[in-house]
Amino acid sequence: TPGRTSADTSKGAVEIVSIRTIALDNVVVVSRGKEIRVSEESSLTGNRLTVRRFEARSGTTTLDAEGEVDLAPRVEARLKAKANKLDVDELLALADAFTPPPPTSSRAAASPSAPMKLAARISAETATAGGVEVRQFASELEVNGDRVVLSPLTFQLFGGRYQGAVSAQLGKVLSLTIKSRLQD
Repeated sequence: TPGRTSADTSKGAVEIVSIRTIALDNVVVVSRGKEIRVSEESSLTGNRLTVRRFEARSGTTTLDAEGEVDLAPRVEARLKAKANKLDVDELLALADAFTPPPPTSSRAAASPSAPMKLAARISAETATAGGVEVRQFASELEVNGDRVVLSPLTFQLFGGRYQGAVSAQLGKVLSLTIKSRLQD
C-alpha cells in the first residue's frame, strides 16, 4: 500500500483486535502435582482480557471470580473472588505450584521476564489455615512473582476477630511473616 512504512508491515499480516467470547468448560490444569479444574468466560479487547466468569476448584478450595487482566507489557490481573469455603494452605500451595521456577541458566537469569502480578479481593464464609477453621474470611491478595501477600486480612476466630497480614516468599524454602491483632 502506498505510504506504508516497513514498521507498519513488520507487525505481521494478521492482528487480533478483539474476541467477543473465550470459554473454557471444566478444563484441568496441572503443575508440580497440583491440579485445578477451571471454567471461565471472558472477552479480549487489545491486550485486556475481561473476565466475566471464572470458576476454579482444587481439593476443598472453590473460587468464583471476575475482573480484568492486562496481558502486556506483563500480565497484571485485578480480580474479585468469592468462595463458600477456602483452604488458605492449599491456596499458597497452588500459588507455589503455578509460579514459574527460577531460571537455571545464566542466560535466562540475565534477561528475566517480568513476573505476573495478581491483585484480588477475596472473601469466604468459612476458611481453614493451619488446620484451624475461621468464619467471615476477607483479604486483599497480591501475588507478584513468587511473593504472596494477604493484607489486610480479617476473620472471626474463637468468638473474636482477627486483623492482620500475612506475607509469604515462595520457592524451595517458604518464608512467612505474620502480623496479628486479636480482639475479644
